[in-house]
Amino acid sequence: MRRMMRLGGDRRGPVALKADEAERLVRVVYPGADVLEVKPVATRRGTASFRLIQRGAPSPMLLRVYATEPTACAREVAVLGALPRVVPVAAVCHTAPDADPPWSLFAWLHDGPMSAALRIFSLAEALMLASDLGAVLSAVHRIRFERSGFLGADLSLREPLQTWSDLMSGRLEGGAGNRLGEEVVARLRAFVARHASEMDALYEDAALCHGAFIPANVVVHASSGTDHRTIDLGWVNWRGWSKGSLSVDDRPRIAGIVDWASAFAGPSLFDLGTLLRHDAALPAGFCDAFAEGYRRWDAPLPRDWRQLARRLDLVNLCGLVERGDERVVARVRNLIEATLQSD
Repeated sequence: MRRMMRLGGDRRGPVALKADEAERLVRVVYPGADVLEVKPVATRRGTASFRLIQRGAPSPMLLRVYATEPTACAREVAVLGALPRVVPVAAVCHTAPDADPPWSLFAWLHDGPMSAALRIFSLAEALMLASDLGAVLSAVHRIRFERSGFLGADLSLREPLQTWSDLMSGRLEGGAGNRLGEEVVARLRAFVARHASEMDALYEDAALCHGAFIPANVVVHASSGTDHRTIDLGWVNWRGWSKGSLSVDDRPRIAGIVDWASAFAGPSLFDLGTLLRHDAALPAGFCDAFAEGYRRWDAPLPRDWRQLARRLDLVNLCGLVERGDERVVARVRNLIEATLQSD
């Protein structure tokens, strides 16, 4: 009988995994390993990630446990295998898609998330990083499918996606509609009616989409080499760095893109919408530098790509309204209002 791993915590708080449970999994790959520390690093949509410090095995490593969607494990590993070499991702050390629950073990990517890096990089460094990120995402979107849809464990098309207008209608009839209030919902319904044809047509674009392409899922190298800031084997203390301390020849680079469990085939602008959701907080010129990098692979972007991407992201924002607490709802309502006012 398979032993089922039980994760503590809830969807809003940290998920716990005991060291002996993590050790049991690691020893499948490294029989003599001892797990010394297990630290939760992310929990999203039923997939929990843990940073493992261990003896007798490479350290640290990333353990991902897929608690609610069995196919997510195999799908994530399949996506990593299908990506071109120009897309940096973590190496897969072991995967167990048939376990209960499924899990995978990855090499740990240094140094830290882009969401933290942008707070300390100089403007020139941030714009170089934005251009590189555009090129990386464009390379992902070069992987094409016959139509938009959800992906199975082997990346075959499992079922079609609902169109933007259908998705929005469903959100507004459900929990999001109840929490946003009648006035905002009425404006959103009118907005959807005006743009349904244009937005639904975007689903004819069937690119490989990451599904959660947010700055926190972009891991950044502090430099091309190792210096005093990259000694720590965990998340670097970005706030301890001084701005403008990197030379031109030692600039930050993308270490990898993580969390591919929600990948699907759909409009490439979907990923742009999630990445640039908080574009007002990004460094000046970030979006333009990102677009320049995206076009590096001769990938077209429509003239109004930022507006279209923001509209696509309304589906995600309404989903956050359904699941989030009151503080999340308040923040997301402001983003929705900004999209409505830009029309």
